Amino acid sequence: PQKDKMKKIISEIDKDSMSGTLLYDEFKRIMTEKLFDYENEEEIRIAFTLFTEGKAKHITVEDLKRVAQELGETLTEEVFQEMIREADVLDHDGVISEEEFHRVMKRENAY
Repeated sequence: PQKDKMKKIISEIDKDSMSGTLLYDEFKRIMTEKLFDYENEEEIRIAFTLFTEGKAKHITVEDLKRVAQELGETLTEEVFQEMIREADVLDHDGVISEEEFHRVMKRENAY
């Protein structure tokens, strides 16, 4: 069901080129506007768990790659590293903590 939802979102965003792929900016917009259109902190926590698959206390580059793959996206290693750098603002440890994830979601006005 999640994969079908993601494909539907991509097709809604990719109406012009009909390529079935998204550029980084489109991917980021989807992540903030569609997938994380949450009303409260609990929903953001649930979204964090979806990224980590409930296995860790942080989001890694590998987690971002998995989500991108589930969306049918092929992004460069540099793009994934930039996503981590933009979010990893509290301790600069190379991963995104739940607190950093919350900050990103609030900064992007995602909920």
